[in-house]
Amino acid sequence: MPEPWTGDLTANPVAVTLSMHPGSADPAFHHRGGAWANTIQDQHAGSSAGWAAKGPYFGDVWESAHGANAHAAHRLRFLSAWRGVDLTPSQVVDFAVFPWRTADWNSSAFQLDPAVLQEFVLEPIVSTGAKWAFGFGKDWWELIEALDLPILDRLGDGGRPYPTQVDHRRWLVAEGPGGLRIAAMRLDSMPVPPKQEETEDLRKVLEAGPAGENVPRNMSLEFETDLSARLRELDMSYMNISRLLQAIDELDLAISAWQEPATGEGVDLTARGAIAVSIRAEWADFAMEAPSGTSVSPETNGAHRLPLPTAAAVRPKTVKKEPKPLGLCTDCFNILNPDGTCPMECGT
Repeated sequence: MPEPWTGDLTANPVAVTLSMHPGSADPAFHHRGGAWANTIQDQHAGSSAGWAAKGPYFGDVWESAHGANAHAAHRLRFLSAWRGVDLTPSQVVDFAVFPWRTADWNSSAFQLDPAVLQEFVLEPIVSTGAKWAFGFGKDWWELIEALDLPILDRLGDGGRPYPTQVDHRRWLVAEGPGGLRIAAMRLDSMPVPPKQEETEDLRKVLEAGPAGENVPRNMSLEFETDLSARLRELDMSYMNISRLLQAIDELDLAISAWQEPATGEGVDLTARGAIAVSIRAEWADFAMEAPSGTSVSPETNGAHRLPLPTAAAVRPKTVKKEPKPLGLCTDCFNILNPDGTCPMECGT
């Protein structure tokens, strides 16, 4: 049973999520005569779209056999934070590139014709009215690069900073048809979408303009990216880099260049030919004006110091694999016995 999308296409989504494929198949649900085929026929007059519009993977029928759907719940939480409202499961619209379920996915062997992606995934997304599409994991990141879509922005390593709580989280933003913005996220651990506060910050950064076109900038994207990379060499977190750049924006400093300090390790930023900000691993001194959060003490020699304390390192969580569910009886929808028989003796 192919599943090119789930969710209600008429829900006018502002943003949708992307999957490489829908996941592993459970014969009790996805094969001919399975629970979903019966539901589509009996409850939706044979309409797959009607079934998909109900958000079936959040319901009791699926979760009674497979437990809470963490994958779908993460995407519901992310899109709700992006919209700023609590969405219902049917309002979470997810598109799959490869619409059939498989437990043996090999991304390195998967080659996609760009025309197929355009016609059967990207153009249908645009037809819903969505302006943003989000993919999570290296597969989507690599697919965007392989399809040679125009790259609008990079956040995190190799790009400009944003206030992420996970320093190895990074984003690639590409341009699709009809002005669609495709944002792919990578993590060194499980590709779980960011939580609410970080998602709200991410939206501010992205909607300000993936290419910086919607807001005036004190620094060029190239300069900001180069400076961010240098500050990362000082083991400065992206939260602190973002805080520092926000302070520079607050004062509207016309930073023109950065240089290595004469003594010690750090970075000095210059404006109008003079050092305006002296940055070290755990603080930044503003020589001319005082942004929010700064203080003056004898230690700063009259400068306004912005503390940038190092946060404790957070180790990626080890995700335990759950045992593969047994599925449901297609007659009574009870969970099957370990030997595959029905506990109600339906003969299935």
